[in-house]
Amino acid sequence: NNPNISGALRKICNNVVFKGIMPQAQLMRGDVADEGNNRLVEHQFKKWAKQVKFRSKQKLAARSLWPDGGCFVRGFASETLHKRGVVPLGIEVLEVDHLDRDRNEELESGNVINRGIEYTPDGFVAAYWLFPNHPGNTRNFMRRMHQSERVSADTCFLIMDPERPSQSLPIPLLASVIMSMHNFNEYQDAEQIAA
Repeated sequence: NNPNISGALRKICNNVVFKGIMPQAQLMRGDVADEGNNRLVEHQFKKWAKQVKFRSKQKLAARSLWPDGGCFVRGFASETLHKRGVVPLGIEVLEVDHLDRDRNEELESGNVINRGIEYTPDGFVAAYWLFPNHPGNTRNFMRRMHQSERVSADTCFLIMDPERPSQSLPIPLLASVIMSMHNFNEYQDAEQIAA
């Protein structure tokens, strides 16, 4: 809630994402760039990006690294987008709080679930066990709290910036400065009162 940090995060995310991180098509026709099809692909991508609010979701994902350490980005088939004439791929950004960190078990398939992340025997992420609703949502709290669902890693991935080789869960980038910023706020308040 610190206004200095909030303003800095807004600036950082605006500067990183700016107008949106967009792909540049590089289709070739023989040894020459196929400019016509490249423009068509980029145009179709921009139509899709506008429909799914791609720029704001990019900013949201970038911002989530600071207070939460990361986020989930999940893709899903969207009938609404299909009806609108764009690629029917919807995307949603989910807080890391959706991860069922209490889920730990060995499955018959040989996969292992460790803190809500399901791994194959050779260590690749196979799925995430996510709560369909945010655990902090008190509506239907008791009924839904312990019913996480398997979401394949083919359609969902965890955006995070690990700092240790074995780190599987995100650590907020702000974790190291929280106390310093708290003390700085206290100092500012004391200076204002003294003035």
